[in-house]
Amino acid sequence: MVAESAEAIDEDAIRDQAIKDGMLTLADSARVLVNMGETTVEEMMRMTASE
Repeated sequence: MVAESAEAIDEDAIRDQAIKDGMLTLADSARVLVNMGETTVEEMMRMTASE
């Protein structure tokens, strides 16, 4: 997608395609870690607040 976009890279389209292809966002990954007991909800919120 990046190579085909020439100079106008559509970051949202790349992100959407990556998610469709199985990428986990930072927030999704953090939720998994909370469910596994590896981190807290507070830490998840602190790290993903800007996403």
